[in-house]
Amino acid sequence: MKKNNEKGFMLVEAFIVSTIVLGVLVFMFVQIRTVVNGFDKSFSYNTVPGIYIANELSKFIEQNGYDSTLLESNGYIMNGYDAYKNEDVSTNEIWNEILTHGNVKNVIVTDYSMSKLKSSDALSTGLEDYIYSLQVDTKYKDNRIIVEFNDKTYASLKLN
Repeated sequence: MKKNNEKGFMLVEAFIVSTIVLGVLVFMFVQIRTVVNGFDKSFSYNTVPGIYIANELSKFIEQNGYDSTLLESNGYIMNGYDAYKNEDVSTNEIWNEILTHGNVKNVIVTDYSMSKLKSSDALSTGLEDYIYSLQVDTKYKDNRIIVEFNDKTYASLKLN
C-alpha cells in the first residue's frame, strides 16, 4: 500500500508564496510612499505663487533698503518687518498689504549660506525642513529672502 501524504509540502509551499507576495507588497508600499513624499514636497516648495510673492517682497526690500547692521550682527532677520528701514507710513501700508494679500506668515532675510539660521531654535519644523532642502552655492555672497506662507508652503530667492 502506498501512502500519499503531501499535506506538509502544500503548507510549506503556501507559506513561501505568501512570504514572497508580502515582500513584494512591502517593497511597493515603500516605493509609492517615497514618490508621494516627493510630490508633497514639490507642491510645497517654491510654488509659482510663492515665488511671485517672494519676488515682490524682494523688490520691495531692495527698493526701500534693509537693516544690514541687524543682519550682520545676528546672521538673519527673523521678522521681516524689521528687514527694511523706512519710517514712511505709506511704505509700511504697502508692506502690510503685500503680506496680507500674499498670505505670508513669515519673511526671513539671511545670508546666502544660512549658517546661523540653520542653528536657530525659532524655526518651525516645516520651515526647518525647507531650509535644509535648499541648495547652497558658495560662490554667492549675496543675501537670501525666505518666505513662509500660512498654507505651509515656502519660497526663497536671492536678495541683492
